[in-house]
Amino acid sequence: MRFRILGAIEASVDGRPVPLAATKVRALLAVLACRRDQPLDRDWLVDAMWPVDPPHSARQTLAHYVWRLRRLLADEAGQVIRSVPDGYRLAVGADDVDAAVFERRAAAGRAAAVAGDVASAIDELSAALALWRGPALAGVLSVPVLAEAAQALDKRRWDVTEAWAELCLEAEAGDADAGRGNDLVPALEHVVAVDPYRERAWRLLLLALARAGRRPEALAAYRRMWRTFTDGLGIEPGTAVRDVHARLLAEDKVEDRAGNTAGNRAELRSGPRVAPPVPRQLPAAGRHFVNRSAELAQLAHLVTETAAVPIGAMSGTAGVGKSALALHFAQRVAADFPDGQLYLNLRGFDPAGQPVGPAEAIRSLLAAFGVVGPPGDLDAQAALYRSTLAGRRLLVLLDNARDTDQVRPLLPGTPGCLVLVTSRSQLTGLAAEGALLITLGLFSADVSRELLARHLGAGRVTRDADAARVIVERCARLPLALTTVGARAAAHPTFPLARFADELTDAGAAGRLDVLDAGDSATRTRAVFSWSYRFLGAPTARLFRLLGVHTGPDIALPAAAGLAGAPAARVRPLLAELARLHLIGEDRPGRFAFHDLLRAYADELARATDSAEERRAALLRVSVHYVHTGIAAAQLIDPGRQPPPLAPLPDGVEAQPLHDYAGAIAWFDAEWPILVRMVRRCADVGLCDPAWQLGWVLYSYLDRRGHFQENLAVQRTGLDAATATGDADGDGMYHANSGLGRAYGRLGAFDDAERHLGAAMAIARRQGSHGRQGSLHGTLTQLNENRGDHEAALRHAREGLHHMELQDHKQGIAALSNAVGWCSAQLGDYATALPYCERALALVQQIGDVHGIANTWDSIGVIYHGLGRYDEAIRCFHEALPLMRAAGAAWIEGVTLTHLGDAYAAAGDRDRVRHAWTGAVEILDRRGPDAAAEVRAKLAALS
Repeated sequence: MRFRILGAIEASVDGRPVPLAATKVRALLAVLACRRDQPLDRDWLVDAMWPVDPPHSARQTLAHYVWRLRRLLADEAGQVIRSVPDGYRLAVGADDVDAAVFERRAAAGRAAAVAGDVASAIDELSAALALWRGPALAGVLSVPVLAEAAQALDKRRWDVTEAWAELCLEAEAGDADAGRGNDLVPALEHVVAVDPYRERAWRLLLLALARAGRRPEALAAYRRMWRTFTDGLGIEPGTAVRDVHARLLAEDKVEDRAGNTAGNRAELRSGPRVAPPVPRQLPAAGRHFVNRSAELAQLAHLVTETAAVPIGAMSGTAGVGKSALALHFAQRVAADFPDGQLYLNLRGFDPAGQPVGPAEAIRSLLAAFGVVGPPGDLDAQAALYRSTLAGRRLLVLLDNARDTDQVRPLLPGTPGCLVLVTSRSQLTGLAAEGALLITLGLFSADVSRELLARHLGAGRVTRDADAARVIVERCARLPLALTTVGARAAAHPTFPLARFADELTDAGAAGRLDVLDAGDSATRTRAVFSWSYRFLGAPTARLFRLLGVHTGPDIALPAAAGLAGAPAARVRPLLAELARLHLIGEDRPGRFAFHDLLRAYADELARATDSAEERRAALLRVSVHYVHTGIAAAQLIDPGRQPPPLAPLPDGVEAQPLHDYAGAIAWFDAEWPILVRMVRRCADVGLCDPAWQLGWVLYSYLDRRGHFQENLAVQRTGLDAATATGDADGDGMYHANSGLGRAYGRLGAFDDAERHLGAAMAIARRQGSHGRQGSLHGTLTQLNENRGDHEAALRHAREGLHHMELQDHKQGIAALSNAVGWCSAQLGDYATALPYCERALALVQQIGDVHGIANTWDSIGVIYHGLGRYDEAIRCFHEALPLMRAAGAAWIEGVTLTHLGDAYAAAGDRDRVRHAWTGAVEILDRRGPDAAAEVRAKLAALS
């Protein structure tokens, strides 16, 4: 199976073209192919396909397009376009999408060029360019995300074209056989026609024309370029192009490397001169550099900047590869800066001493030009430095900067130079200087494996793929840690990779930093982290340590405030300082996280610095914050539930205010992975009440989202914690047994469910609580429904309704009225069912329970279907569906879509039947392999 996006969208199966007539289907395939083997969220795909005013049925329409694509690709089993949680993934290899092949061949060409194998580099780049059939993604550019992707792909095409032409000219340097440049001219003419401001392409075009013996055309091309730049940008062409033009005018021999010719600029000037020193200070780049293609592409734009001093500022956490990226790029473009390359380690985060001061830095940089004993005044030194650099085309790499103030005096004053800066700090102050700010993140799993393969060879990594995956996970995808393990494994080529994977696993989080000790301070992971930590103020350092106590994977400001026991206004600047030094990252607004190795380091510091009582108190504070906020959120999404009684919030802890259903769902969406971990952590350290209370908090959300196994595990842990309190008839035992019984029932473990629900019922009776008894009867109603015993379900529904009426619990009356109606309908008694459900609908609408309204509309729809009133049934289901989506009740939405398809089938509307059932299958598949079997069988019967 092959997919082609470097031109018009094409696909083929076993060499046969696939007809892709429908624009939207073609666009969907293009989106999937552009992000090959990446899970794409269904909501993101909807936004991509319908960026303005998506239809109400967009998710179902998307599912239908996926179904059509699978049929076209003979992929009915969904092995190529795979369903993943909340989305889809195009599961094909890198050789199956032409854009991926292009990138691979281009990367191979770059690697060959770096290795000095120019002929192989030219072959690889030629093969990469031969894959192009026209403008990228032609025919689907009306989709904004594809237009953006096409722009990036086309730019990569021109980058590779320039690199290919540069190498071709280099290969022919010194060859007197004119005319070979003719092969390059059409491609370069095309580049400057499409993007007339690509200065490198113009320079190469002039050189190619001259090499071909077409000097007059080269001079005409320069005049054309000069008009383009002056008319369009208000600037003249840069130094490198003007130099080629000057040599053309002088009828000098033209070479492809500016400033490196047999008859160069120095020889064109009258009289002899002594050449100034040309500094070449760049350290060697590492042998195992991988990826960072997006960042390299961003930096490449800076090389042709002529209107100002271009600055590329790279920041990121310790060990993420900032210096490696800067050096790799600097070495790659060094030839574009014939007047030299300067390098200075500013020691902003260094174990050996203080950062390099501006005066010391300027003296070091000026020494490269033979300037000694500059003026003592810093302003005078800076002025001399700028004067020395003026008129030169230089690359300046300032490594390991402390902050913007350390960098600013070292910036050149006139165009012609490129400045690269690396720092653990976010150098946002350089934005005022027009800097390109790049934040480096952790490697992806694929790139991490590639880095290991660079150290160990692809064969060794492939043979031990499972161990390599574990190493990647345990190293948190941090380049420094991966390099350390890769180097150790390379030193022992006969050892299986499983040896190193087991060592990292057996050490646990606390001991992993010891395993990653490479012996010297520059590569010891713990030491490298410490260089950042030592610059923190005391309150920020305390917060960093306490974040290691938190379970992760991330934390919001209100929870961090609870952890610290301080108001949010005081904690916010502490988080900002940690983020500025990349000790944590703010990947989403207001949410902070660090990778597992930094978490282990923070926890290690906490154990060494803070007492066990302080760490336990921090965990209690944050868990109480989650309990109080979570109970408020749970009542907003499920108003009928009766919360457990709570003690007042302790000093220093605040609940996060939530005002409506949408806010509560958003809070749960962000926090539920943390809450699940927090239940386990609290139980492990003996914080029993927060453990079972968080189980209560999570129940409704996990159930509605279809996270049934996670819910079962949470409720089991909650019951263990409640049992540990020793209060057999307490609130904890009631709620924990009730939650666990419901969780078992949802998974079909009916005997276990009845056992725990019976225990909860006994407690409720001893407590004399009608509300709790009514709630449990409601759960037993659902349990018997799932068993198929509709008569027993109806008995429990009526008993539960009786208790709720005695309690005068409006929400419970509504829920159990709906249950009586539903159970009556399952027994065929539609006349009895309808009034109960209509009563329930009136109550939930009065209360404003979105989930209850949706459920009740679904019940009424089923009743109308049973009465043969299909149009009314369809209307009811359409009332329910948007409410279910708003409520985040995904798996229940799948059930209602099934009911909607049934109603369409009864009404004879086959097209809408397929649409509804396809949407149901997409949702129910996420619940488990058998959840959609019945609906899938109905779909198959339609074909």
